[in-house]
Amino acid sequence: MSGRSLLHGSCAIAAIAAAAAPAMAEDETASAALPEIVVTAQLRPQPIETVPLAVTALLSGEIEARGIDAPLDALRGIPNAAAAHVPGFGSDNAYVIRGSGGVGTFIDGIYVGRGAATDYGFFDIDRIELLRGPQGPLYGRDTSGGALHIVNRTPGDRTSGYIDGAYGRFGTYQFRAALDVPVGERFSLGLSGYWRESNGYVRNGATGDRLNEDDGWGVRAAAHWTLADTLTWTGTFARMESTALYAPDFECDPAAPTGCKGRFASTGYPEKASITGDHFAPLGVSGRKAGFGFGNAAKTYLATSRIAWTPGEAVTVEAITGYVDTKRQYGIDLRDGRDAPTIANPVPAARGDVYGGYTILGDTHFKQFSQELRLSGALAGDFVSYVAGVSYAEEDGDSDLADLLTASPGVAGLVADRRVTTETKSKSAYAQVDVNAGPALTLTAGLRYSDEDLRFGLADNRAGCAALSGGCLDDALVTAGVPGKIGDSFWSPRFAASFKAAENAALFASATRGYRSAGWSERAATAAAIRPYAAETIWSYEAGLKSTWFQRRLAVDLTGFYVDGSDAQIADGSGSVSTAGFRNKGVELEIAAVPFTNVTVRAAAGWQDAKYRAGSTVRAQQAACAAELAAGLIAGASGADDAPSCGAGIVTAAGDIADPVRAPKWTLSAGAAWDIWLPPVSGSIVTPSVDVAYRSAMETGAANASLFTGSVTGIGGTVYPANPYGGGFITGSRSKAQLLVNAGIALRTDDNFWRVSLECENCLNETTVDASLGSVSWLNTPRVWMIRARRQF
Repeated sequence: MSGRSLLHGSCAIAAIAAAAAPAMAEDETASAALPEIVVTAQLRPQPIETVPLAVTALLSGEIEARGIDAPLDALRGIPNAAAAHVPGFGSDNAYVIRGSGGVGTFIDGIYVGRGAATDYGFFDIDRIELLRGPQGPLYGRDTSGGALHIVNRTPGDRTSGYIDGAYGRFGTYQFRAALDVPVGERFSLGLSGYWRESNGYVRNGATGDRLNEDDGWGVRAAAHWTLADTLTWTGTFARMESTALYAPDFECDPAAPTGCKGRFASTGYPEKASITGDHFAPLGVSGRKAGFGFGNAAKTYLATSRIAWTPGEAVTVEAITGYVDTKRQYGIDLRDGRDAPTIANPVPAARGDVYGGYTILGDTHFKQFSQELRLSGALAGDFVSYVAGVSYAEEDGDSDLADLLTASPGVAGLVADRRVTTETKSKSAYAQVDVNAGPALTLTAGLRYSDEDLRFGLADNRAGCAALSGGCLDDALVTAGVPGKIGDSFWSPRFAASFKAAENAALFASATRGYRSAGWSERAATAAAIRPYAAETIWSYEAGLKSTWFQRRLAVDLTGFYVDGSDAQIADGSGSVSTAGFRNKGVELEIAAVPFTNVTVRAAAGWQDAKYRAGSTVRAQQAACAAELAAGLIAGASGADDAPSCGAGIVTAAGDIADPVRAPKWTLSAGAAWDIWLPPVSGSIVTPSVDVAYRSAMETGAANASLFTGSVTGIGGTVYPANPYGGGFITGSRSKAQLLVNAGIALRTDDNFWRVSLECENCLNETTVDASLGSVSWLNTPRVWMIRARRQF
């Protein structure tokens, strides 16, 4: 990021805030205070400023005003948080908070497991809560880094709704609508849906296809029934489909390197519309996946039920049921129809292989059921507040997978074809108690016990695999001693104290343990890479301040943290998962303000220093790498020149311990919006807004593997045109510092019934690396603009 770009973004925010002073006289009735936000971060309603943990909440109005359509948009600007699509899958997201990838996604209190498409389209949202740090005591598994909780809107007691449509760059069309209909005095029904279609921003010169489209649709039905004054039921059913793709793309056309206006791909693997018959059958691929074209199609069904009974102030009883069903079919070329970049060939020539460069195929089905019984309430005149419960969850997965490699032009081969089955059963009990020990002091203690039973099975689909080189993959796993069952149990405690230093300010401190479930490297294609990995456990120690000032015109939250973890789960480019010790420390600041009537300003800053800790295995690998480098070997070189212990796992090409994935040292953001009446008596309001988000450089791959300009010479005299150590970046894990500017201008009526807006994301068209596999980079989305119109009634 250049200093000039940062200056431009900062000046834009300052200009909006400074120009807003005259607005104070134009709308005497406008609110000059921040909204009061109630969250359920501790599984019961609480004002956000009283919750003794780091939590950010976005309400529906802000979600709409900022054009937040999906989870990746919601995480933009959150301190010490980074997010990107999973390489290949535009329907799946990977979140990292405070250097940990153990971030669980919850929808209406229901955990959405790893098998589901997590890029959930927002179309009827009440609020989003992002909890930073381990959440094991109340949220359970896979929350060692935090939790993203999406809360959909409950149908209201009057007829209301909205319709909005949008058109944007790359031929994008979007439509959303919702309708609430009360049926009698005690029953309300809500219907909502969205539809989105785009051409895709990547041009594939080999096939003529447009790639990386963001297409999908969803419908949701919700019902709220007041059976009695003390008894309610809320139920939802949603179906969502996504064909979003995230294929590797390039700023210059691989087939015509001088063409650098746009985004390009060169794979010869065509989309489904151009596929005839079983495209991959000649290579020995079995099942339906043999006929899959380049693409990703996910279908998710989500059903929830919540029964709440409140016989008195002392107790509320809730029964919470969830069901998630996701089917996915995909064929994805991870190398753009070419060889993988190496120091010998850092920019492989386009060759348009019809089977792709390295192609993965999948026909998968995941089902998840959960049931929870929860008690909450207050005792002894609010002296004690509590929440407690028991839960059961079961997840079943069935995946038909294949991997194919085109090792040389026109010569493709089947690497693996297998059926993988998984089963996870989880039982837990938890409780958290808050004691008001004095007029200003609240003490909190919580504990969760979890017991998990995980099973794994694999069957080799290749006909006559026993006679093939290496034999059948399932037999090789047995020979290697890979277990088919893992049993784990965890105690996840939490201790916290909150002190109300003043009417508007509270200090807090806490210690919390979270965990991320064990598992197998299910997507790996070789017996050496398919192995079990241990559960990730993290202790986090936090202290902070939550405060509001000047009659709620200013809110300041400040949090410091220290994280100490073991067996941090780290995925590498082969599909394998390794583990290592982990520690992090940092500071987070969030500010929201209404400096003038009709003006809102927000800012956030995060600093962290994340590090992996080497165990005995990694130290032995480092020693081997050091010996190889001393002998003149080079990571990623050919034949006898290669240093195989370097540039693998979490050991870099230079033999150092790698930087943790997506853990930038600095994350900064700021934004402002100004409501201007045109003129005061017209009933029309124009709102310019801007959001600026900056993060420092980071790594996106486990071994920090990148290729740089500058030649190196092997021990045999071979001169390699690139090197893995440093210089001008060519491709790989390194992601430079990034400045993203989003801006918009909206015109609305003062009753909010009509709204028209023009928005842009990544307005400066900044290009950077969002993800990587091995030495292949995945870039961020280019500049996007959109015109929206909304009618609310």
